Amino acid sequence: MAKKAITLESFRMFSLIIIGIFLLAINISVSAFAIDRIINTTEDQFMENLSLQAEGYTESVEQIFANCMMLLNAYNQNILTEGTSEEIHQYLIKTSSKIPSLYNSVYFSDNKGNAYLHTGEVRPVEDMELYLSELKNQENTFITNPYQSYVYHYPVFSFNKIIYDKSGEKKGMLCATMSLSKLHELLSAIKIGKRQIVVIRNSSNTIIYHPDFFKVNKPSETEVLEVLQSNSDNPESITKGIFKVKNQRNQKILTFFNKIHNSDWYLSLIIQEEEYFRFRHSQHVWFILILILSGLSIVVAIAVEIWVSNYFHKKDMLASIYDPLTNLYTRNQFEKLANRMLRRNKKSKFMLVETDIHGFKFINQNYGVAKADAVLIFYANRLKKIIEDEGGILCRGYADHIYSLIKIKSTHAAMTGFKKASIEFAEDIKNYEIQFFPKSGITFYDPDSTDRKTPVSVQTLIGQASFAKSTIKDNILRTWAVYDRHLLQKSNEEHYMESHMEQALADGEFFVMYQPKVNPETEKVEGAEALVRWDSSKLGLMSPGKFIPLFEKNNFIKELDFYVYEQVFKFLKNCIDKGLPVVPVSLNMSRNHSNAAVFIERFMSIFKKYDIPENLIEIEILERSVLTKTDLKEITDTLHKHGFKVAMDDFGSGESSLTMLTNIPVDSLKFDKTFLDNACPANTGVPDKKATNLIAGLIALSKQLEKKILFEGVETEEQFAILRDMNCDLIQGFYFSRPITETEFINYVKNHS
Repeated sequence: MAKKAITLESFRMFSLIIIGIFLLAINISVSAFAIDRIINTTEDQFMENLSLQAEGYTESVEQIFANCMMLLNAYNQNILTEGTSEEIHQYLIKTSSKIPSLYNSVYFSDNKGNAYLHTGEVRPVEDMELYLSELKNQENTFITNPYQSYVYHYPVFSFNKIIYDKSGEKKGMLCATMSLSKLHELLSAIKIGKRQIVVIRNSSNTIIYHPDFFKVNKPSETEVLEVLQSNSDNPESITKGIFKVKNQRNQKILTFFNKIHNSDWYLSLIIQEEEYFRFRHSQHVWFILILILSGLSIVVAIAVEIWVSNYFHKKDMLASIYDPLTNLYTRNQFEKLANRMLRRNKKSKFMLVETDIHGFKFINQNYGVAKADAVLIFYANRLKKIIEDEGGILCRGYADHIYSLIKIKSTHAAMTGFKKASIEFAEDIKNYEIQFFPKSGITFYDPDSTDRKTPVSVQTLIGQASFAKSTIKDNILRTWAVYDRHLLQKSNEEHYMESHMEQALADGEFFVMYQPKVNPETEKVEGAEALVRWDSSKLGLMSPGKFIPLFEKNNFIKELDFYVYEQVFKFLKNCIDKGLPVVPVSLNMSRNHSNAAVFIERFMSIFKKYDIPENLIEIEILERSVLTKTDLKEITDTLHKHGFKVAMDDFGSGESSLTMLTNIPVDSLKFDKTFLDNACPANTGVPDKKATNLIAGLIALSKQLEKKILFEGVETEEQFAILRDMNCDLIQGFYFSRPITETEFINYVKNHS
């Protein structure tokens, strides 16, 4: 049972989906990694910023406290060191007017606990036990913990400085008291973010400062100090840190703490953990959004690619890799791959084969397009198996022409394998419902060969194989031919022609000859066909059969067409200006013109340069053209609108079909000479009744379709008589005249008008 093959479009769609999923997976992985790094980095930055804020706030508080301490350092140190308690007291009273308003009092306390106030009062210190412990402080300056003042009736704390006598013994302390409300006023002036608060606690976990003053001098709700003590053997040595703790309302908070210098106070910058998670949540939201947008971007990109690709395919603007009918490579893709094989294997031998089906046009016309396509698919699949089993590549060049390239070990072994495969292929064809006969042209590339010193391109090899095949195209008994040295001279001539064709055109080596078209009834000339010749400076005079096939392969034929057109227009214009008789001239439009609009535009631009009547020009088209039937109809209709006549050339040679007549409204039909050769061979002159009846039927059918009829290749009296008796409109051939020069044609028209 044959495997079901998917279409190229389905394969392309499937491939795009797989690629899209792969890219999306990579995108998600890379994005997840990158964004996770970004989130972690941002989180670290977030935490670092909060930590820096806590440090900055601590430094601001310490700076305020340092400024407060400066008052104590401003007092006369000699009096404090050398003076008695009474002398110091008098000094404080004397300087009391200079004390800033932010202090409640300034006083000196001696070792006995007597306090000498700047107001003149002398009284015991308010907390003797606290005072004696403070007097033992190792620091020269320090800040006390708050205490309830029975003098002021509200909590205060003091900035203290140890005073030493001359002998270096402690004699007391100089103190400046400040209320907690005044401290709140000073610290509230320091700005902090809206989502965080600053709290100062002492070692007893009593709040010294809080934005909400009602919480001051009360136990802290959080367990920072408990956590600090539980995580260190020496908590006093820890000066900064970050803790996650809970307050009394069981709320999780992040605390960034710093110890304040010269005190046992701790400043804490507090942020609710929900704010921290809100930050992380926002980062994850962005992460999800980026992933969604990335995924959508890939999906949109794939959709756009599919739409653009389909659009260009529909408009035939996109080069394909595979032929849509046979799934073989296209000609362009094959040439790329084959040239790459040749470049990468410079020392290897290769065999190139061009194969087509003899009489494929007959199959197409008699069995229909669907059956012909089925034959071509069968034929392509069988060749594909043979070639790919040998490690080769193959493509559909055009129509039924298939090219294949195989790397070989020897020419002899390759030919042996080719002959064996041909026999097996022939057996397969016998079992197929429609019989067909392949023909092949073969060429070999051998880098060691004396005539192959320079590398060749696959295009050159294709040309050689095509040339070899062309030598057997009319020989039914031969199915293949090999390009060899006997054909080399012709190949060299083709190479010379190809390399000199443009210069030859510029130098005027191409010229036009005219073959008259004669009315068989009156034997008067009623037209002519323009035929190009090449008088090469090296190769001499050449007929079209020698250079036209080459120019069709390399596409130079289009330039030559327009050159011929201009020469004919110029000739007719010259005849009209001189009053010479003129007749309509037929111009051949080669099969290579692929764009109807471009052809018409260029043709008309040349025609308009010469003031000649449109009815003097007839264009001969071929059904077997690269143009589609729609394009051929379009170009015929356009030429008619401009006043030109259109003929279908070589009708009946396999290049055209009767079905085309209903689609393309040509004015006349030009029958191939093979009809006459079959009906009345020039060498015998004896008519063949069946072939003659066929010609009569074709002429009758054409007249019913209101088409003018012309037979070319008329060479004998018998052939002329047959066509005349059948009321053929025009004949062309050696019987009346060979192609002749412009001067000869002018004289011919004068004598036969």
